Parts: sequence; C-alpha cells; structure tokens
Amino acid sequence: MAVYFCQAISDACASLGDGCEKCIETICPQDRPFPIFLSYAWCLNLVPAVAGLITAFTGSGACDSNLQTFCIVQFFVCGLHLMFASYGYWRVAYPRPDEEGKSIASLACHMAMYDPFVCLYAFVWVGALVWTIVGSGYVSSANAKCEDETIYKVASVLVIVSYMYLFGGFLVIFMSIFCDCCRDERKPRDSSRSRRDAESASHSRSRGQVSESSRVSSSTSAAGGGGGGVFSGVRSMFGGGGGHSASSTSTSRSTASGAPPAYQPAAATPYQQSAAAGNSGGYRQAAAGGCPQVSRSQGGLLMLLVVLVVTGGVVAAVVSTRGKDNNQPRHVPDPATTHIIHSALNASLGYQRLVFMCDTFGHRLSGSQALEDAIVWIEDNMRSDGLDRVVREPVNVTHWVRGEESLHLLQPALIAGPMAMLGLGGSGPTPVAGIKAGITVVESLAAARAMPDNAANGTFLLLNQRFTTYGETSPVRREGPKEAARLGAVAALVRSVTPFSLNTPHTGSMAPAAVPGAAITVEDAELLARLAAAGETIELELAMEAHTLPDKALSYNVMGEMTGTEFPDQVVVLGGHIDSWDVGTGALDDGGGILAAWDALRVIKTLGLAPRRTIRVVAWTNEENGAAGAAQYARDHAHEMESLSFALESDSGIFTPKGFGFTGSDAAFAKLSAIIDAINADAAASDDDDDPAARLELAMTRGGGGVDIQPLIDAGVPGAGLLVGKGYPDSYYFYFHHTDADTSDKIAPGEFQECVAAMAALVWEIANLDELLPRT
Repeated sequence: MAVYFCQAISDACASLGDGCEKCIETICPQDRPFPIFLSYAWCLNLVPAVAGLITAFTGSGACDSNLQTFCIVQFFVCGLHLMFASYGYWRVAYPRPDEEGKSIASLACHMAMYDPFVCLYAFVWVGALVWTIVGSGYVSSANAKCEDETIYKVASVLVIVSYMYLFGGFLVIFMSIFCDCCRDERKPRDSSRSRRDAESASHSRSRGQVSESSRVSSSTSAAGGGGGGVFSGVRSMFGGGGGHSASSTSTSRSTASGAPPAYQPAAATPYQQSAAAGNSGGYRQAAAGGCPQVSRSQGGLLMLLVVLVVTGGVVAAVVSTRGKDNNQPRHVPDPATTHIIHSALNASLGYQRLVFMCDTFGHRLSGSQALEDAIVWIEDNMRSDGLDRVVREPVNVTHWVRGEESLHLLQPALIAGPMAMLGLGGSGPTPVAGIKAGITVVESLAAARAMPDNAANGTFLLLNQRFTTYGETSPVRREGPKEAARLGAVAALVRSVTPFSLNTPHTGSMAPAAVPGAAITVEDAELLARLAAAGETIELELAMEAHTLPDKALSYNVMGEMTGTEFPDQVVVLGGHIDSWDVGTGALDDGGGILAAWDALRVIKTLGLAPRRTIRVVAWTNEENGAAGAAQYARDHAHEMESLSFALESDSGIFTPKGFGFTGSDAAFAKLSAIIDAINADAAASDDDDDPAARLELAMTRGGGGVDIQPLIDAGVPGAGLLVGKGYPDSYYFYFHHTDADTSDKIAPGEFQECVAAMAALVWEIANLDELLPRT
C-alpha cells in the first residue's frame, strides 16, 4: 500500500510540475531576459511618482498639507524603487568576475547575503510598504480636509498602483529565483543532474536484474522526471527541466518488459541547446534557441503601452468623479478655527461672568426687576467687549407672580405634615382659606384623558406619571390641570418631571386651566399613590396665591454683533434666553447657555478676527412662560429671514458638548456635517495628550433646535441646538431643571469653556462659507 501511495504522490508532483512550467513560460517567456523584465516592472513606478507630484501641487491637492506631504514622499519613494531597479539590472546583466556563470538563483542569493545595497533596500522596501499602507488609510479617512473628494480618489488610485508595482516587481523576482526562468545558461543547471543520472543508470546496469520492488521504485523515479523518487517530482516544479512525460513512458515500457529501467536522457532544453552550441554571451548575446535580448524599440513600445494603460486608468478615475454630487462634501476648515478653539478653552471670563450674574441678580422671572437689571448688565458688558453693534429691543411679557404657597398632608394623622411643592407657572390661586380634599390617583395623562367627565369630582387629581424622556413626560405638566378641571377636581397635583429627586419639586409652565396646578416631589407622589392603593383615607390642604397681572411687563431682547466684512446683511445667529424661573438662580436654564453663546462671540472678537458674514448673539427674554421674546424677535427681523444663514440655540444645560441637533434641508445637514468632521479632525490632530482640544469630539445629528429659534426655523432658516452630555437627550440636566438646585455650582468651568469652543468654531465656519446654507 505504501508503494502505491508513493507512486500516486510522485505522479501528482510530476503533473503539478508540468502545469507550473507552462505557467512560468506564460509569465516569463524565454525571449524576455530577466533583467529587462525586472527593469520594466520597476520603471512603472514613474507613473505614480509623477502623478503624485502633480496631485500635490495642482488643483485642490494643495488644500490639504498632509495629503500634499504624502504625495511628495511617495514621489521620492518611487525614486528609490527606480534606483534599485537600475542597480539590480546592472548587477544581474553585468556580473562581477567571481559571479560569472552563476544562475539567477545563485546570484540573487549571493546579492541578498553579501551586497550591502540590496540588504539596505530590503529595509527601504518595508518602510515604503508601511508608508503606503498609512497613506492609503489616510486618503479614505475623515481626516481629509479638501472639499472635493476627487483629489482623495485620485490619491487612492495612486496608492493602489504603487501597491501593484511593489508586489509585482517582487513577484517577478520570486518566479525567477524559484522557477529559474530566463536564466543565464552559460553553465546549465541540469548538467550536474544529467551526470548524476548517468552515473545512477550505469550503477543500475552493473547490478543486473532487480527485484520487483526495485522496478516499482525505478518507475516512481522516472515519473518524477529523473532519479530521485518523490522529491525529484517536487524539484520538477521549480525548474527541474522538461520531458517528464517522455521519460516516464520510456521507463514504464522497460519495466513492463521485465528488463531493468534504462536511463533515458531528457530532451534538451533551448538553454542546453544554446550552451551546447557554445553560446557564452549570456544576456548580452542572442543565440538560436537561447535567451535573445529584446530590442530597444520593442522595449520602448512595451513601456509606452504600459504607461498609457495605467495613466488612462488614473485619468478615467478622475473623470468618473467629476460632477458628482457627494452626499457629504468635504470641508476645508478656516485656519482661524483652531485658534478660536484654543482661545475659548483657555478663556475664563465667560464663566466668571456667569457666576457673577447668578450670584448678583439671582433668579430672573419675566416681569421682575432682577431680569431687567441683568439685561442692562449684559448690554453694558457687550459694549465693553467692543462688539460692533449692541442694541436692546422691547418686548411685552407676561407678568406672573407666585406669591405664598403650601401643601399639607392632614390624613393619615400619623404621618401628617407639610409637603414640598411648587406652583406651576400660569396657575391661578386657591381660595384664601385654601382647599381641603381627598385624592384621586392616575398613572398618566393618557389614563386621565380616558376617564369620563367629573370622575374626580371634589378631589385633588394626582397625575403620577413616571419620567421617561422630557419630551414624552412634560405634557403631563402642561395639560394635566386642564384634564383635572374636566374631571371635576379641585386642583391638579403633578408628579415632578424628573428622573431623580432629593425631595425637590420641579416647576414649569402649564396651559391655562380653571383649577390651580402644582408640582410635588417624586417621593410624595409615590407615597400618596401607595396610600391610595392601600385604601387609606387621605386628606390634603393646598393654599396658593399665584396670579397673573393684567398688564404686560416691559422687557427686552438684548443683542450684540460683529458686522460681516463681505456680506454684512447676511447673519448667523446664536444665543439663549436670559430669563429663568423664580427658583434657584437659573444657571443651567439658561444662564449658562446665553453666557456661553455670548462668550463665543467675545472670543472671536478678542482674537481680532473679522467674519465674512455678520455674527449676532441674542439674549431672548420670556422663554420660560410665554416665549414672547422669540415671537417679537421674529417680527422685528422678518425682513432678514431670507438673509439669515443659520440659527443656533443653547438651552439644554452646560455640560460636555456632544454636538448639535439640526433641523433643515439635507444639503445643509451634509454641509454642517462636513464642517463638524473638519473641526473634529483639527482637534484630533493635536500631538499634546493634555491639550483639551483633543477631547473635543462633536456630531451633527438630525432633529433639534430650541424654543427661541423655532420661529426662525418655521420661516425656513436652518437651525440647531447645542447637545451636551448629561443634558438633553440624557437625563442629568433634569435633576436640577426648574428647581431650587439650579445654581452655578452645577456647571464645571472646563465644560463651560468646551461649550464656548464648540459654538464659536461652528458659527465662525458658517459665517465664512462662500454662500448661505442651502434651504432645499
């Protein structure tokens, strides 16, 4: 069985050797000497070298210094390949005296081991490969800064071509060394093998008859292409000569007749014929059947053909990218953006002003003197900042007053006592004596709406809806009192809209209703629900003095701007609201938002920069309980709507900036996304691990805006809201939202400065675009 197995292996090796030889002759025909073929392969590096240099200094290539550097280095790398090609050709075509007569395999091994230039080039080749890999990764990454993607596609094609030449050249070497094709046959490699085979045959004849197993072994050797058994077949794959079939047939015939296998010499190869004829000219002299030199005209035509094909492919790639509307065009950031970011991250004045405003003026409810004093203070400081234009625009606002208020649990008597509460903005009062009543509990606004009229007659309606998101949960606060009136309740008690509570009630506005409305803490809402579910008798007492004055109060929107140098009538707006609820000091909602927006403009002004378009910061009034400031601004600036490029609002707290939520056209979204990608790339390019700019990572997402810029968005102006970590859409912001805990200590100075940097960079880039953001 072992004998037959060895026979099968030998036959397979012989067949594989035949197939490989045919493949070799196709790749490296006998009339194409190795040095010439090698030089052609390496000279093709001229194409990516020259094309890379042109790419670096023409068209949009110069817009990206890193890409330009890559192309220039690629040019010199290709030059190194060409130098080695010339040196390799010279070494192989004109061997040294001690190398005369060596085969290609021997000469290549000798060069690799003892030639310092070849050893050095091995390191150069590895370095070039690593460089090419890095370059190919770069040209397809978001780090690219050119607005037109064509240049990167061209660079990618050049990198691919370079790969082809790098590996193609070494494929030629591999096939030549291991297959020994196109070799110098001045000392035919097969001559020594022929002598060994002849000696083996003579030795076999001297032994006379052989055993059956010997005949099988001889047959196996013949199948491999000449004495050597299985390993002879293996050698045949790597240039062991032709004639496998003839030798095998002859040996098998001899074995079948019972005679010992006689030695049958293989047919002479063209190389051996050339050697027998006395051809000692090697590569420099052509002989019949040998390895003739390719003429210069033939070589030139071949080179020209290859260059034309490759160059045509590059040109086709360029043409195919022209005129295409990229879904997300690349954006080249303004050089000043980096300075703006670093300046904002190192500025402390904005945060100091926030703390001063909150500690000095306190909460700033619409209609209050504290709000108006804060507006005057902002106006004065905008002027001291040297802004080009500062103005206050009057707004008539609702004047709601909270007054005294309280809530007590009367029954069960064992736990009777006061409960924390805050009247809802816009609520009316209770009778002077207050209201005493039992309680009806519902788990959601939807459950209340499903109840029939007067189902809660004469009781307090407790809307105990748990927090999911602010958008989903806040309607219970606004609409709950109206449902309570429909159900016949004496007042509405709303579970505070928050995911977390330390016995802190959260106020907020409510829609006009015929009964009072108040917010209670999560803890008390859960307590009352448990008592009601247990069948306990519950009695509460509510007293509120809340009321709305009949006359509107006079307030102001205040704004400051830097006038554009080229398009002064085209405006980029950013801002937040200056008013707050009458609890806490309104630091998160929205003192931090308006102070960060204001400081973004101040940083740009301090750097001495001049935007192409006007940048305007607006502190809107009355956002919390009426949004009269936003509506009045839209009316006052209706004539500007067509020339407003963008509106940005910060009203989700001041924490680590995560990006912007955008509302507008697909084209504008693509443009803004490209701007954000460019800002991120600049921030990520910092080599300093301690640089805070390196931590700035923003995203442009769909859906967002704000109450104050909503009238502008409704008019078609592209708009966005600043998104922050631990704020919207996260929940941390709502731990403090509309509570006594909304104070300046909740804002970290570093996070405040990061928000300033994010907004300043975005509005600066938009203000310096070549055209307005598209609306369709």
